[in-house]
Amino acid sequence: MQVEYPSEAGQAILKIEDVHLEDEAIYKCEITYIEVKETCHEVVQIVNLTTLVKPEVVRIIGDSNGVTGVTIESGSTLGPKEEGSEVDLVCEAGSGKPIPRVSWYNGTTLISRAQYTANDAGDGVGTGRSKLQLTLTRGDLNAQFICKVESEALDEPILQWVKIDVHVRPTRMELSGVKNHVVQGTNVLLICDVYGARPAATVRWTNGSVPITDESLVQTSPQDNSRLSTDIRYDDRDGTYTTKSQLIFEASHWENGMKVYCYAENNVTKHHYEPEMHDMLILEVRYPPVISVRPKNITVNESTALTTSTSGTLLICSYKANPQELRGALWSKDGTNLTLSDSSKYKGGTVENPPLIIYNVTRDDMGEYSCWLKNEVGSEQSADSIFLNVQYPPDVVVLMDPPTPVKAQDRTNVMLQCNVTSGNPSNLSKVRWFLDGELMKEFPECNYTAKDDTGGPFCGLDPSFLSLETVDETFAGNYTCQGENVAGWGPVSDPVELIVYYPPSPAKIRYYPSKVVKGAEVNLECKVDSTGRPENVTYIWYRGSHQMTEITTSKHKIVPVGLETRSNFTCIAVNEGGQSDPATAFINVNAPPALFDRLKSYQGILYSSQHINLTCRVECFPLCNIIWKKNGRILEFNERNKLYYNKTVIHPPDLQKNIFESIESTLIWNMTARPGQRLNRTDPNSNYTCQSESNQIGPGVSSTIEIAVDYPPEDVRVSSNLINVVEGQSPSPVKCHGKGHPNLTYKWKKNATAEPKDYGEELRLGPMMRSDSGSYTCEASNKHGKENAIVYFNVQYAPECSITRTEKDGSPALLCTVQANPQEVVFFWKAKEGNETYTETNNVIQDGLKSFLILDSTVDTKRTYQCFANNSVGFSDKQPCEMDVAGIHDPSDFIEDTGILPWWKRLNQEKLIIIIAAIVAIIICVIIICIVIIVLCRRKRASTKSPHNPSSTVGDKIRQGGVPPVGNMQDHPLSNNAADPNDKGFYENLPFHGIQNPPNKNAFYTLTTPHCKQTILPPQYSATIPHQKHAKLMPKALFQEQLAKSKSFSSKSKHKRHFQIPLQKCHSFKFQTAESYFQPIKNIHEENLMRNGYVSEYPAGGSSTTSLHGTRNHKRDKPKQKTKGPLVLRHANDQFQENIQNSVQLQYPQPILPNTRGGILPHPKQNGVVQYADLDMPSSRKSSHESSSSGSTKGHAKKQKQKTEYATLKFNDIGQEIDV
Repeated sequence: MQVEYPSEAGQAILKIEDVHLEDEAIYKCEITYIEVKETCHEVVQIVNLTTLVKPEVVRIIGDSNGVTGVTIESGSTLGPKEEGSEVDLVCEAGSGKPIPRVSWYNGTTLISRAQYTANDAGDGVGTGRSKLQLTLTRGDLNAQFICKVESEALDEPILQWVKIDVHVRPTRMELSGVKNHVVQGTNVLLICDVYGARPAATVRWTNGSVPITDESLVQTSPQDNSRLSTDIRYDDRDGTYTTKSQLIFEASHWENGMKVYCYAENNVTKHHYEPEMHDMLILEVRYPPVISVRPKNITVNESTALTTSTSGTLLICSYKANPQELRGALWSKDGTNLTLSDSSKYKGGTVENPPLIIYNVTRDDMGEYSCWLKNEVGSEQSADSIFLNVQYPPDVVVLMDPPTPVKAQDRTNVMLQCNVTSGNPSNLSKVRWFLDGELMKEFPECNYTAKDDTGGPFCGLDPSFLSLETVDETFAGNYTCQGENVAGWGPVSDPVELIVYYPPSPAKIRYYPSKVVKGAEVNLECKVDSTGRPENVTYIWYRGSHQMTEITTSKHKIVPVGLETRSNFTCIAVNEGGQSDPATAFINVNAPPALFDRLKSYQGILYSSQHINLTCRVECFPLCNIIWKKNGRILEFNERNKLYYNKTVIHPPDLQKNIFESIESTLIWNMTARPGQRLNRTDPNSNYTCQSESNQIGPGVSSTIEIAVDYPPEDVRVSSNLINVVEGQSPSPVKCHGKGHPNLTYKWKKNATAEPKDYGEELRLGPMMRSDSGSYTCEASNKHGKENAIVYFNVQYAPECSITRTEKDGSPALLCTVQANPQEVVFFWKAKEGNETYTETNNVIQDGLKSFLILDSTVDTKRTYQCFANNSVGFSDKQPCEMDVAGIHDPSDFIEDTGILPWWKRLNQEKLIIIIAAIVAIIICVIIICIVIIVLCRRKRASTKSPHNPSSTVGDKIRQGGVPPVGNMQDHPLSNNAADPNDKGFYENLPFHGIQNPPNKNAFYTLTTPHCKQTILPPQYSATIPHQKHAKLMPKALFQEQLAKSKSFSSKSKHKRHFQIPLQKCHSFKFQTAESYFQPIKNIHEENLMRNGYVSEYPAGGSSTTSLHGTRNHKRDKPKQKTKGPLVLRHANDQFQENIQNSVQLQYPQPILPNTRGGILPHPKQNGVVQYADLDMPSSRKSSHESSSSGSTKGHAKKQKQKTEYATLKFNDIGQEIDV
């Protein structure tokens, strides 16, 4: 805290830095004048400093994961919690001054049931707490509970919020998919929808009481396409899930009459042990006939001309179907439909008689028989068939195993079989065997003797087989057989020849020339003396143990000769009877000198390489030597030449690669003997030669290579690192250069990863677009590496804008958004209205590349708004962007421009129909209520006009709601009787007489219930007095000024006047007399003037008003005037028109704050019921004649005071009956 004295005289400034709570105090500044003059003013100035403290901590406390009293982070979600569970949330704002106000909101709705408490820790600093107790329901889904902390120390309220994840049970289920019936073979789709669950409901299916699952369906019917599929969809409107489960299967006759159940539950129903929600569907499946036939097998003898049968063979066909009626029937044999038109052969097989009878069965009738039936659904074949077995004599053929020919060299056994080709039964009882037409044996051959009762070795054998053992060429010939079964002997079979093969004689081999060289040729030849049987002989050749399968002739020529030729060659003569004995010979092969790989003609070596060598390999047999030369001079490997050394390796022959013996010599650079263990980059290129000596087979060979010293790229640069270019223009060329050997190659890429855009040292680009902006990389490379240099092209362009409708700080606005480079943009707006155009300077907010124009809410005409933006490039040719606005008060224009659909367009057709129907129903109900009210009012009006009342005059017959006659009411013939206050009958007709209002009274009061919404300050109403005599009938509470004391309604009346009123929360006043009728006072906001044209006399200045409990003295400063005035509803603080000279005020005493003058007003009850009400009325003269005859204002006032008459009404509770 310090005091500063500025240079200006007469000032002292007290500065308090870092204000604390203890700095709150009353500060006094005292001024001492050196010379006291008249111009000297205050010598002491007082400043009251109040400190405010922002809340230090704002937190939400609740239950989390079963732990109470846990601080919950704002924006988090509690739960999951099941519906019906209790949740307590406490919002606490601590250490604030004044004590923070804490309240809870559900979205934007204040939660009034939250309990707020304040804890004062002293010095005005304290903690505010608001506790919210919730019983979770489905309505809390997606609800956001917001804690709002407010304080004078805060610039804006602090908001923290939480969401509660509420789990609810499903609301309903729908099972659909099948209407009436389905047909077998069609796919049936059953859909089970479960709505309103959170978490999503699980669905299961049952066939009766048997569960249906994917696994069981696949296991029981692998070819069935039945399957279950479940889809869960999230409803973002209330946060629940809809589970859609589909059961898809192919209908069959087994599903006919099946009951399919769908069950659903979730965790909420499980936790409360509630039964599963379920629904059931019964299927009707129409299917074609399901057919069965019997017997499965029938055996009969073939009918001949000598044997005929009249009974026939019966084939039975039975079925079941839905529908049961047949529309077709037929029989098929072995898949071919039968024609049953021959009645001598077939009987039956029709719709009326599906079974079939076959007469005179032959071998052609034998086969598989199937029954086909058809109904309106379709045609079906019997699942089983009937086999008709017809017996007849056998036809046979001879089968040989192994098949002919056979080899004598194998010494194998040959089995002959007499096979039945057509015969039933197919088993033979006897067989006769023939060789070249002569009978060999008849089997079985049984010779029974006394010593041998088995019949011999050929008695128990199968007669259809004949075994030939150890077959050689002597078994060759034609074999036939003849068989017998129960039907007799059949014909003899066709002959089958047995052929026997044998091999050729031993082989002999020779080759030429005798000296064989690699790459030349050699010829081999194999011969035999006898070819054997068959005579077509082939040859097998071997090289060592390897068979040369591609050579099958007696002669073999090898060109060219390779290492594999140095081997033993063997030949064997072969026919189908076998192989001859083999013959073998060895061939030796030599090789002349030859290089494996010639040295490269040129090679660059990296100067920093540590392992440099040249390798030379020469193939030669016998072996030869290798020497090295540099630039034509032989290199010596000794102490004088340490720059190189040599390494020699002898390689054995490689048969797989056809490589003979070889010698390998490697010339190695000794890097340790060189300066810096590196090559000199300035050394010239050198020629290195590898040379071999000759051997006895051929001359020597040589190869030469040129060696150069290489190094990688270095010192790579571009001519410019940054180039700015305007869109549509071409930039200057960029050059890239560097050093390296071999020579460098260049390529240009954009953003270092794209495909090359250009090659060469120089990059030339055409006109550039904004999408071409970016880094361009120059990549210089040779085989030893690469190095990059980067140049950035910055494409600049003028702003391009677009306008959209939006809101800014709660007000409608236009948003102009631009794209530009550079992004330093200047905006300005123009508006066109008709032929005028002006610049918008106010209500413009710029935010970077965005500019907001707040629309003027007073503009109702159409305007065209234009947005302009420029940068260093200038204006775009696409500017300005503009938008037409039809007026800010036109909601349809705002909705269409912003793209937000009206609420009625977001409804689907079904919901829109429901809303329209509800509106129509409400209108009908309102019309009915209005008709009932009109009928009741007319009946009540009729009841008040009794024909026996002698005081009823023309004034009583004025139609309700009509306009009363214009003029002075005292001119009416009955005005004197009605205006006489001494008339007893006049007061008896008031509503204060008796407990209930008698019918046909001249005056009464009615209290009705208006729409009153204010809760703190009472609404005040005003109404003019139509006639002086009516002031006596008006309750005094209609005036704000109060009288000094309370008297009876009439000082001359001897009877106590009282009436009963059941009170409501708010009231309005309705006034009616026998002479005139006034409509009920309408709502204060309408201020509808009902000009009825009454002429009355009352003071011109109106009545002065005070508070409800203020002074009751009345002052009339101006004389009464005769004025024509209507009944008017006004605010109490409005200025009255000059022609309305007096007024009454109707005041509803709603909850009022304590009186500042010391009076204590009754406190309101919690339900906001009126606590009290006073009904008084102002003083008035009996007639206008007395008013006009008054000589002075003072005398007139005294006369009014003596004539003062009023009534007082007090009440407490709703519905209470009170006496006045």
